[in-house]
Amino acid sequence: MNYIVSKNGMVGKTYYSPTLTNPGEVKNFLLDPEKYLGNVENFIAFLTKDFFEGFYNNDGTINKDSVTLIEINEALKNTNLKFIPVIFPDFKWEDKTYGKTNKDILIDIWGMDKANRIIGSMPIPYVFQYKEQVFECIYKELNNVDTQKKVVVFDFDGTLTKPELYGNTWELLWINLGYDISECEKYHRMFSNKEITHDEWCEITEKRFKEAKCNKNLLKQLASKEEVIDDVESVILDLNSKGILLYILSGSIKQYIEFVLGSKISKCFQDIKANRFVFDDQGYLDGIIGTPYDFQGKAKFISHIIEEKHIDPQEILYVGNSFNDEFVYETNVETLCVNPLGTDFYNNKIWHNYIRKFTSLKEILPFVFKKEEK
Repeated sequence: MNYIVSKNGMVGKTYYSPTLTNPGEVKNFLLDPEKYLGNVENFIAFLTKDFFEGFYNNDGTINKDSVTLIEINEALKNTNLKFIPVIFPDFKWEDKTYGKTNKDILIDIWGMDKANRIIGSMPIPYVFQYKEQVFECIYKELNNVDTQKKVVVFDFDGTLTKPELYGNTWELLWINLGYDISECEKYHRMFSNKEITHDEWCEITEKRFKEAKCNKNLLKQLASKEEVIDDVESVILDLNSKGILLYILSGSIKQYIEFVLGSKISKCFQDIKANRFVFDDQGYLDGIIGTPYDFQGKAKFISHIIEEKHIDPQEILYVGNSFNDEFVYETNVETLCVNPLGTDFYNNKIWHNYIRKFTSLKEILPFVFKKEEK
């Protein structure tokens, strides 16, 4: 079929899918699709307005005789294959064919995970006036190794939210329940000095919060005033659409996190591990269930992800901002410190990278998607 092999031998076997006009060539391909795509390293898809035409029959069933559909189906069987979508000016993922968006057609036929291999690939825009430059971009992309992270784990306070001008979640609760901030700091200091355990810390806090009639409405009220870092929604939704697994490991409160992020964003996370409040029928605090996944527990949970998902630690990015995130480095995942608070961000044993003034979640993207020349 249509192959490109680099003159210096670096690109490898590459298949591209323009309109198939040679009947003999099409016939040979259909006899043995695996022969053409089973050991290909790259698949260039020229996405034009009519790319998805022919994928469905008139009765709405999938047209299994569509050559383009067969090409993609065979390509998706090759787990090592890299998709390179070249986007023509008349093509958009949200445009509709057969009454469905082009994106939804892929999901409908192959499911979300496989569809994201194409949708989530780095697109190259095709500009008719600059054909040579387009092919230079394709060639450059072929010579790049995509080192996209498979998992991104976030802290919450000061990481997904703006720097703490008025204190973290716990400090805000202590103050709004009528207590002096020094009492909150006292128990935190006792825990840091190992005078009390995390469970004992939660028990003390629970007792004091119950005395002050802590309730769910207060949690919602404080959450409504919380400011998330810029571009949280767009970045989280984008990472999720690309099939990257997302987690939150926080010393904050799970319900508070969900109130702040909203259900649309919260649903993008595989799990949110944080302390949890239990409320009675009237909405008053009935108990606090402490998270085992704070401080050293963060490393423990990430080790569990590595083992359960069978992935290399370097395929995970951890984004945090404070001293309770410092244990994560023990898992050998890549760590990124943002808006540092109470931690030595210059310590490259603990923090592999840092962003001192972090204003937008888009700033983590170069650490999620990396390109390295072969």
